[in-house]
Amino acid sequence: MATKSTDRSRLNALVAQKGNCDDIIIVKHGLLTDTSFTNLAIFDGKHWVTPRHPLLLGTKRAALLDKGMIQKADITLDDLRNANKVSLFNAMIDFGEIEIAIENVHFHF
Repeated sequence: MATKSTDRSRLNALVAQKGNCDDIIIVKHGLLTDTSFTNLAIFDGKHWVTPRHPLLLGTKRAALLDKGMIQKADITLDDLRNANKVSLFNAMIDFGEIEIAIENVHFHF
């Protein structure tokens, strides 16, 4: 599969289905990967975890992992449902700048 930055046609097709939501969270083989434009991490009340296999590794994600601020994990939809909040970040959006309470995450399939 092409990366998020070189061929966005499949991502654009997913984003077109988001309705009135701000963005989408991509699930591949039952595991979260990222959103259409950011990496993500979920907070379980104790730790921030980021998907082990995102579509795009991301430089900000790598830096956060190196600093021990986030940890890699396989994250399922149940993990997301049970999380406290989600943080969206990338090279232009700082970690913690966009945090979404789990009550504001809508699950549509």
